[in-house]
Amino acid sequence: MRDNGGYFDQIVEYHRVRVAEGAMAEADLLKVRLERERLTLQENAAAAEAERAEVDLFRAMGSSEFPVSSGLAEVTAHPTMGSPLSVSALLQLARERRPEMRLAAAASDRARAELDLQLAQAKPDWVLSVGYKRNSGFDTLLAGVSVPIPFFNRNRGNIAFGTAEVNRSENLKEMTRRQIEGEVSSALASLRRRHNMIAQLDRGMLDRAEESWRISLAAYREGGTDLLRLLDAQRVLSEVRLLEMRTRMEYLISLAEVEAAVGQENLNLSEEILRVP
Repeated sequence: MRDNGGYFDQIVEYHRVRVAEGAMAEADLLKVRLERERLTLQENAAAAEAERAEVDLFRAMGSSEFPVSSGLAEVTAHPTMGSPLSVSALLQLARERRPEMRLAAAASDRARAELDLQLAQAKPDWVLSVGYKRNSGFDTLLAGVSVPIPFFNRNRGNIAFGTAEVNRSENLKEMTRRQIEGEVSSALASLRRRHNMIAQLDRGMLDRAEESWRISLAAYREGGTDLLRLLDAQRVLSEVRLLEMRTRMEYLISLAEVEAAVGQENLNLSEEILRVP
């Protein structure tokens, strides 16, 4: 935005001098000034949006103070760690790292342990007792067996309930797994698109827009083109610059979403993951 404002200031000054010399119509100067004022309004609107975003950020952080401007540092991608991860390795890492998956697995193990306990309690607990007794000079050997009643089909209600709990916990575990894998796949799709857009911009899209504007400006000063073509070239350059900044910002956001979906930071993603199918 500031670079665009500087360009427009040069154009306005150029037109002011030309009008003062009588070599250009004042109507062209009014058009350029109007375009400069429009750009200024966009700058003010962007600044107001940034201030609102700062206030929302401090509110989300639980801060009771909201400074007018805290200053924003330039954000770059953080260094990665480990070897590059494939899609299957990334999904496996998400299944291991996400707390929801750990909780679902723990609930499933607990339900199975409870079912095993109920099955064990369903078996009759026979007690064999052996003893020796001496009474009035006579030795007596005693033996007995204690069997609980009923003999069969004990604890059927608890076993049925435990079986239902195992099925429920397994279904919940499977549903959680699919949800996590879906979140990772969705975040990866967004990251791929942003990576592809950045690659297109890096292939010279911004350079071509700047070159087109310089050519239009030189041609306009030489009288080889009209003002509308110059303004159109400047507008295209502004839009491409804005697209580049937004795309890089959205790429970092998408990368953070992938890390949140996996449950681990500083991921080293392979080129196959970033390549759009």
